[in-house]
Amino acid sequence: MAMPAPHRRWTRSEVKALIDVNPGPTPRYELVDGELLVTPSPIGPHQRAVRGLILALDPYLVSTGVGEVLTAPFDVELEPETIVQPDVFVVPLIVSCWKRRIPTPAATIDPAYGGAR
Repeated sequence: MAMPAPHRRWTRSEVKALIDVNPGPTPRYELVDGELLVTPSPIGPHQRAVRGLILALDPYLVSTGVGEVLTAPFDVELEPETIVQPDVFVVPLIVSCWKRRIPTPAATIDPAYGGAR
């Protein structure tokens, strides 16, 4: 589960710089409403849920050509001054994903928070 960093308002550029200095998959850095969220490595049940979602989504997305399923770590900017790394997300095929960050995906799923956006 993500824990907020000590209370101060972070900016998108500060978090991007932090990510660039620490490019590994953990810890995961996210920015939501000015708060820096630092998330440790997930545990087994969480990873099994992510795998199940990928295995369920991928055949559908491939067969329909709707998009592709991708996983964290991958920075997604849902709105200005927000950087998140959803565990699972769907990107329409018309969106180029070969950049470090992508615009809003078609769907995001994070089993730790029990929901999709």
